[in-house]
Amino acid sequence: MTTYKDISGKFVRSVGSDPSATVGEGEIWYNTSSNTFKTSVEIFAWSSGGTVPYSARQNTSFGTQTAAINCGGTPPGQLTTSAVYNGSSWTATNALNVAQRKSGVAGTSTAGLAFGGIQPSGTYVDNMQSWDGSNWSNAPANLNHGSYGIVGAGTQTSALRAGGENPSGGDAWNKTEEYNGSSWSEVNNMPAGVYNGAGGGVQTSAIVVRNTVTYEYDGTNWTTGGTLATSRNGAGSGTTSSDSSLVFGGAPTLANTELYNGTAWSNQPNMGTGRGSFTGAGTAPAGIAVQGGPPSGATNITEEFSGTATVKTLSSS
Repeated sequence: MTTYKDISGKFVRSVGSDPSATVGEGEIWYNTSSNTFKTSVEIFAWSSGGTVPYSARQNTSFGTQTAAINCGGTPPGQLTTSAVYNGSSWTATNALNVAQRKSGVAGTSTAGLAFGGIQPSGTYVDNMQSWDGSNWSNAPANLNHGSYGIVGAGTQTSALRAGGENPSGGDAWNKTEEYNGSSWSEVNNMPAGVYNGAGGGVQTSAIVVRNTVTYEYDGTNWTTGGTLATSRNGAGSGTTSSDSSLVFGGAPTLANTELYNGTAWSNQPNMGTGRGSFTGAGTAPAGIAVQGGPPSGATNITEEFSGTATVKTLSSS
């Protein structure tokens, strides 16, 4: 018979009182006071965050759940608006130099990039703007291929762009570019075109999803990953790497949330407000959903996704 030690490499320890939920996470122990076996599990949930000082959809966000930037979007037209988040409230900050929506982003709340998108004239943007924690400025280099509805990942000096809409044909692109801090270069394409997708990560471990398809990037090649339970586009995401990603919402008004472990997606609690046409930010599983809206209209709400470790008594049945 297989024992717990055979599986985990550990014996079940006996304790008079439960360890803290975070210390005991994933472990099984026997509580001699209650004569019960117990374990600690992480319970995920969405909660309300701060209100953005303006409404938008097709916006772009990057950073973490406690230090994020939100920029661009619509309506009306394309926006230059930008705001910074400290984990509880948003503050309007200096605007983008170029109005745009559906751009790609990378970096942190003090060192980021926004690239691509579409302007009020309908022009596809190849422009890249750099964020230093206070101001936006034109970055050293533009994308090789202007587009919008693209997915961005990485840092200010090591970024990735994937997919987007083809300006000449209106179909989805499979193009991929890498940024080294001074210039963009074309690298291996995705297996298929992706427009209005979600994802993120770092340049050597990124993820892109749309509909139910997942593509993973290892810094050189793209491979197909696990299948999402819910088909979605225009979704938000909070991604640490290709092994840890959170995807939520999607057009027109999805609230569904899924968490990825590098192999499979698992359903999680829904957002309080279903929406699409946005991106979100964060590092999985600590995600943040910012603004967005159905195909028309916009909102200024923020929601935060996070987990809490809780001690559970194991059933004998």
